[in-house]
Amino acid sequence: MKKILLVDDEPLALKHIRHTYPWKDWGYEIVGEAGNGEECLGMIDRHQPHIALLDITMPVMDGLRTLKEIRVRYPAVRCIMLTAHRDFDFAQQAIQSGAMGYILKSPIDMEATRSALDRASADLDKELDLETNKRARLKIVQNYQYSLRKDYFDKIISGVLAERQEMVRIGAELDIDLEMPPYRLIVCRVDDLARYAARYSEKDKPLLEFSMLEIVRETLVEKLPAGFELFPNRFGQFTLLINTSEPALSEELLRERLLQLEKPLQQLMSVRLCMSLSPSFEALHLLRRVYSRAEHHLRYRYYQGNPNPIFVEKEIPFHPVPPNYLEQLSGSFPKEALSQGEDPQTFKLWLQQLEQVFGEYRPEPAEVRGFLKELLLHLPDRMAQPYEAALEEPSFPLTVASLSRICEEQYRKHQQKRLRPEVALAKQYIDQHLGDDLSLEDIAREIQFSPSHLGHMFKKEVGMTVFDYILSRRIELAKKYLLDGQYRNYELVDRIGFNSYSYFCTMFKKYTGMTPNEFKNEARGGK
Repeated sequence: MKKILLVDDEPLALKHIRHTYPWKDWGYEIVGEAGNGEECLGMIDRHQPHIALLDITMPVMDGLRTLKEIRVRYPAVRCIMLTAHRDFDFAQQAIQSGAMGYILKSPIDMEATRSALDRASADLDKELDLETNKRARLKIVQNYQYSLRKDYFDKIISGVLAERQEMVRIGAELDIDLEMPPYRLIVCRVDDLARYAARYSEKDKPLLEFSMLEIVRETLVEKLPAGFELFPNRFGQFTLLINTSEPALSEELLRERLLQLEKPLQQLMSVRLCMSLSPSFEALHLLRRVYSRAEHHLRYRYYQGNPNPIFVEKEIPFHPVPPNYLEQLSGSFPKEALSQGEDPQTFKLWLQQLEQVFGEYRPEPAEVRGFLKELLLHLPDRMAQPYEAALEEPSFPLTVASLSRICEEQYRKHQQKRLRPEVALAKQYIDQHLGDDLSLEDIAREIQFSPSHLGHMFKKEVGMTVFDYILSRRIELAKKYLLDGQYRNYELVDRIGFNSYSYFCTMFKKYTGMTPNEFKNEARGGK
């Protein structure tokens, strides 16, 4: 039976509510009554109600304020508002603030009251089920064998376990089948692992790790026409050992099936994987060396726009950039333009040179980051700091895209300082509502200005019409989403304010000279 707390400043109303409804028959119990919001908050600790029925208009602390306090201090308590006809506007505000519904004090509507209570009750039960499932899954994490598999594989790659017979014997005790040569080893790591790890607390990571491994295991059981073993390495990284004796498992099919891991991981956990695949090998004693080489080759993800499987034997070694090219790039670095927040076009041209040189030679990722970091030292600290974040991107194409985007943002901020206030406000509103259906009239209304005057001033100050500015900003946002790979092409259309995919493609090609797919392929280096 769920407990209810009544909150109303009118004693007659409290009596009316207590005795009018068949609480016990419905599965509820009135555990207390309060005359205002402050009393209500004090009684929640004592009575631990599941649901609070709050009058909207009360002295000391009204229903809306009490609702907000309960949402913050007692999130497990569900609130339903008590209202008269004259308070309907307040009731709607309450629902927007998190109330589960409202009940008319007069006239009585049994069906509506029962419906509001059942919604609150169902919401409570759902939360309870989620909490119960979470505890059950955590117990599985603690008891499941992935931790044993991790220890086992750690002993192999550290050299503690090196004899084939011992590997097979101990593996069999853990239900690990190593009698399946030839093998192919695949090291998999969450793309942009540092940012992924920063999103979660340490206590949440075991459950996340278990969820990822289970998604991978279940997907491969269904999709991969070969035996495999799965070994956790560390948070965000695991290794697959695959039996490649199956004739149907061609290299192309293996790539295709590995890429099919992307969809469930993106949908359920919002992550992508970078993967490094070893050549086929027969002898188990080679496992340690093969793993080391495959893990080392994860660095080659750096020159991919989006992560694609890396075949160790096919990668061209990194090559340092000749000193004279580095000197030319250093000498042409537009530090004055960046320091003064000037038009980003100069910096974009420099980035094109950077892409051409570094894309041709493909030096070690550490050399690229070091070179760019050295150049940023020439900027004032307040200017350099935003650009330094771009150096942490998982790939060179994403670093270049981030540097370009940051430059444009710095330029816009610099411009807004000099723009007329109404134009600066209009730009700010547009940038914050790119996914909405924007019009000059809507924007002018938001900043309380006449559409004709705003249009004239915007063109004069910004150098383009409001419509052209909206389109240009939407295209830039589309580029970011395409490079991130978080959404499919058709999925991002609504997020950037286009009414149809075909119109988006037409505008994208007009502004960039490429279709969205051509842009993505270009960012991946034509792969």
